[in-house]
Amino acid sequence: MKMFDMKEINMTLKNNEIKIPKEELLKESGETGNLYNNEDENFSVSLKLMFIGACGTVTGSWSLLRYTRDKITKNILVDCGQVQNEKFPTDSYQYLMGMASKIDMIFLTHAHQDHIGLLSELIGHGFTGKVWCTKATKELTEIMLEDQLKINNVYEDEIKIILSKIQFNVFDEYKKDFRFGTNTSWTGIAEGLNVGVFRSSHILGSCSYTFRWNINGDNEKENWRYIAFSGDLGPVKEDSENSMLRDWKSVTVQIS
Repeated sequence: MKMFDMKEINMTLKNNEIKIPKEELLKESGETGNLYNNEDENFSVSLKLMFIGACGTVTGSWSLLRYTRDKITKNILVDCGQVQNEKFPTDSYQYLMGMASKIDMIFLTHAHQDHIGLLSELIGHGFTGKVWCTKATKELTEIMLEDQLKINNVYEDEIKIILSKIQFNVFDEYKKDFRFGTNTSWTGIAEGLNVGVFRSSHILGSCSYTFRWNINGDNEKENWRYIAFSGDLGPVKEDSENSMLRDWKSVTVQIS
């Protein structure tokens, strides 16, 4: 599995151009990459990132965030997709299923099989946490998984049991004042850890996520750190506050 240490990736933004050294993107390690680590006598927080799926492949999107604050750890999965028409990464699959019972929550970007297709298998391996998504993604996920299980010759009674075990938290319904766009609405998911939701226009219900975590307990703006997961993107209005990258024509990414 390819692991990314985000602290070591040298990213510079100059003249609207991001330069990422190619050798850093291809770095491999046996441990998760540290996004942030802060420890003192009174306060400790760390966030680690592991790309489990969609490494060297297009499908099978699975990304793991491991958030620890004062010795309490939360394992957060962004998408849990099925690999389609590509070589199946057996070690990644085994690692993910071995982690199933330890995953606290899953965030679905949209309801395509390569982003939700392993949800029923995770449940079978012990996942009992919350599944966060939009209302449309919830409804499409239920339809897609039911169809998938029928194709795999799972009995109807078993399908009902599997689907009943999914504990959805629907952003559109979770808070009365919820609005898409991180500038207007953050949802707390753990102590010092929030998530903001962008619309992404890929399919009905699709979204992107920005996670932010507090590094020292002070709520000042400079004490928050951020990481974004785009999911699959589609076109949005240029003036939309929900677009992850508004003026996209002026930004290029160069791998040197």
